[in-house]
Order: sequence, then C-alpha cells, then structure tokens
Amino acid sequence: MIVITAGARQKEGETRLDLVQKNVEIFKGIVPELVKYSPDAVIVVVTNPCDIMAWVTWKLSGLPKHRVFATGTMLDTSRFRHVLAERFNVAAHNVHG
Repeated sequence: MIVITAGARQKEGETRLDLVQKNVEIFKGIVPELVKYSPDAVIVVVTNPCDIMAWVTWKLSGLPKHRVFATGTMLDTSRFRHVLAERFNVAAHNVHG
C-alpha cells in the first residue's frame, strides 16, 4: 500500500480547487515512478482535493480503478464539528454532522 500525501501547501485565500494544477504537476513526477517500482500496490491519496487527485492518480498510474482511492473527510468533519461547537458553545463531542 502506498499513501500519497505530497502536494502544494494551501495559501491563505486559496481554495482546494486552486491547488489542483499545482498538485497535478507534482503527481506527474511521482505517480509513474511509484507504479514502476510497486506495480502491484494499492494507492491511497490524501492530497487535497483528494477526490480529484485520486482520479488523477488513477489516470497517471494506469492501475485498475479498484486499486486507487482517496480519503480525507475525517479531518473536514472534525473541523466542521469544532466550528459548530464553538459557535453554539457546546462540546465538540456533542456535535454530529
């Protein structure tokens, strides 16, 4: 299993979608090399925007679609819960979303 976390740092005011082209360029350099040395690997993409970058990885790798996937929603959920908890003055563990 390969976990890809490489990517450009998000700058203030920049959206995750603004990162796409920067991260595509980074992935063009690393994904083919990863597959070259680990052709039987499963690839997990964590780089934002993770769903788009998983698709890019799949296309660059030539791997079957069931061997490339993304994960990243847990951090977004935690941030969402934290913001709501602060706004409504409740404990984050009591916020579900």
